[in-house]
Amino acid sequence: MAGSGHVDEDETAQMAVHRECLEELGIYVSIIDITFLHLSHCVGRNGNCSYYDIYFLIVSYEGTPRIMEPEKCYELEWSSIDHLPEDIIDIRRMAIINYLNKLSYSEIIIE
Repeated sequence: MAGSGHVDEDETAQMAVHRECLEELGIYVSIIDITFLHLSHCVGRNGNCSYYDIYFLIVSYEGTPRIMEPEKCYELEWSSIDHLPEDIIDIRRMAIINYLNKLSYSEIIIE
């Protein structure tokens, strides 16, 4: 899971993926090669946060992925979807499990 970020004003989610992949990984991704996978709504109790995490699959890209923002990321690692790293963020692990179970939407409440 790489290329994460916010959707800018006047930008679609797919446009944001295209931009973030270039900014963070140095790869070019065409909009037609971005496929929606999962939407996760994360809500904090007492109204302290609300996020919509949208997950996409990149089916093709140009270039070699590399760390473009070393101040934000120190390692780039390929992992099998069946053998994820132990230290993966729980919300990201759940999104992958939901994808594998063909669930396109989930909700998470943070205490």
